[in-house]
Amino acid sequence: MNHLHIADLHQYGCEDASPEKFRRLGHILKEIYETKLQRDFPDRPCQVSFDLPDDKDQLMEYEITFWQTKHRSSVE
Repeated sequence: MNHLHIADLHQYGCEDASPEKFRRLGHILKEIYETKLQRDFPDRPCQVSFDLPDDKDQLMEYEITFWQTKHRSSVE
């Protein structure tokens, strides 16, 4: 499983960082990753998830995760 923290891209600690911006960026990045992975690896389907924290102000907890779906069932 791979993951990416939105804060690593949006300069965590900047004055303009906000839950709303992280949420918007996360949804857009999820779509980008889904499209790119499907195009580059059509024979290896992947799952992409955008995870929101329970506390919206915990900016370090907004993250994108992705993995190949065939591997998911063997782990569960």
